[in-house]
Amino acid sequence: MGTSAPSILPTSSPTSLPTTPTGQPTTVPTGVPSGQPSELPTEQPTSQPTTQPTGQPSLYPTYISNKNQSGHKRCIKLSLYDTFGDGWDHVKLLVYPSRDSQNHMWYAPSCGQNSLIKKFCFDDSINSDGDYVILKVVGFQPDHEWEIKWVAQNEYDHKSYTGTYDTSMIFLYNQKFMSDPVKSSVSLEKAVNLYTEPSCQSCVSYTNKAPNRATAQEPVFSGHSMSWYNEDGTGANFYISDTNGDTLLYSGTLCNHFQPTCPVSLSNGIYEWRVSGALNRNKEYIRWSFCGLSGTALNSFKFEIKDWICTPVGEIEDVDDICEREREKEMSESVLSEQERESEVIEQMVTVEGVIQLTGMSINIKSDESEGKSESETEQEEISSLTEREKEIVASTIKQEFDEVYEMKKDREREETEKEVSVVGEASIVSCEKVPFSPYLPLSPDIDYQPDHSKSRKKVKKR
Repeated sequence: MGTSAPSILPTSSPTSLPTTPTGQPTTVPTGVPSGQPSELPTEQPTSQPTTQPTGQPSLYPTYISNKNQSGHKRCIKLSLYDTFGDGWDHVKLLVYPSRDSQNHMWYAPSCGQNSLIKKFCFDDSINSDGDYVILKVVGFQPDHEWEIKWVAQNEYDHKSYTGTYDTSMIFLYNQKFMSDPVKSSVSLEKAVNLYTEPSCQSCVSYTNKAPNRATAQEPVFSGHSMSWYNEDGTGANFYISDTNGDTLLYSGTLCNHFQPTCPVSLSNGIYEWRVSGALNRNKEYIRWSFCGLSGTALNSFKFEIKDWICTPVGEIEDVDDICEREREKEMSESVLSEQERESEVIEQMVTVEGVIQLTGMSINIKSDESEGKSESETEQEEISSLTEREKEIVASTIKQEFDEVYEMKKDREREETEKEVSVVGEASIVSCEKVPFSPYLPLSPDIDYQPDHSKSRKKVKKR
């Protein structure tokens, strides 16, 4: 008969009937596992996995290192726009990643291209916590810089940030849980001169000249309520600037059918009128009149103010006319560059006069003209008197001399065009006010950056 309670130690052979289980498990496991799992899981995993999965999934996913595998990507969508549609002149948006700065990228919409869509991605299999990417427009100040817009959309949190010619942004890659890359994120760490679309403004003056309504010129606009202004920044505006497109003097738009009152007072001189709307879905309804001319969106013309009288200079051009002229200009510059390269080769084909001293011989290329022979006859006799080996030596020596002179010339040209650059951190800082576009000049002093890792890592205090 079995006892009513288990003995302290198991018997060497089983009893005829099983005993009633104790309320608590024994301190030492039995030699054979029980037929059913215990009510609570063990504190430590078993040496081998169970033959059957558990009834419920685990609360957190099992971590498996994904280094050297195709990891999750956190991307930033880049949308580049030109509101007139004639491109970004000679500037570009630089995408400068901290991890692989040698493979930076730069983008810009070309003339006739209203928008350009690109994407930059952090990859969990490549990037580490604290990596970042810098977004900045680089190059000389472009013509009509107020027409440049670009948007960086963080696909992680779906937030969008708008920039213009002088905007810089830095996005930081975070791994909040280092054991779980799936929880990586991307956030805007720093921004300079973010752009916010203003409310509808029918007339904005950027001059200090007070308007004189008796002598001012006033533009006239027409169109339905959605043809000019749009809150999303895709609307149309008129712009009056200097003829180079460097200085903006007036701008405005049509607000809710109300005819804007915009007296334009300008000193004597020649100016440019432009109407944007390349992104406007209703641009075919846009109409305007100014200085005796009428037109629609994406029009441009120059005019002269003299003694308060406005006179058009030339005809109205649309964006297609402007882009066609730009393409012709690029082709002519390309042909000119090719001609310059050919002239450089021709310049090296010169006549050598005097004595060339070579090891073991002295060769007189030009003799005294008092001998009564022509110059060409003298050269022919001197050259024909050389052996084949001597001719090779002469030719090789002359070529070497010209190569050295050519390289010296190129070195001087490079020295003249180089700008003073000082290195700060991992990127170059341009010290001059205006610099030509270069992918190796990504930053400016206002965007010098060292990532703050305290935002992405928890600090452990020592007790």
